[in-house]
Amino acid sequence: MHKTDIIEKDADAIVKATYLHHLVGKSILITGGTGLIVTYLRATLDASRGRMHPLATEFERLSDYLQLMAVRMGPRLQFTLDLPAALREHPVPPLLLQPLVENAVRHGVASMVDGGTISIAATAAGGALHINIENPPIPTALDFSPIRKLL
Repeated sequence: MHKTDIIEKDADAIVKATYLHHLVGKSILITGGTGLIVTYLRATLDASRGRMHPLATEFERLSDYLQLMAVRMGPRLQFTLDLPAALREHPVPPLLLQPLVENAVRHGVASMVDGGTISIAATAAGGALHINIENPPIPTALDFSPIRKLL
């Protein structure tokens, strides 16, 4: 058995045993994303063991996650990451942004037929770090005015 076969078997076992299996399933493995999954999972596990890490590392994990989702969703998922050089070393708790970005994908872009763009930007103002995560607005209100006019 070659080292690559072992890594692929390990990656398959990891994917089956994690939440990512439900999110991405076999589509990433079929399209050749196995290495990306292994890299993402290793980095995420390593990050979860620490207390703080640089914001640049957090953005790298978000990029990995969004690339995985882009394999699954195709052109429906676009994303931008904006991290100024001056904020790259700013310490943040590991996986601080991950749940927010997962929600932006799941409840924002994935729920829309045409998909959309998730934008993540870090800024500093007044001595505080500001992180903005945007996803396309989901239409929630129906316009009943034409129906009311008919009644």
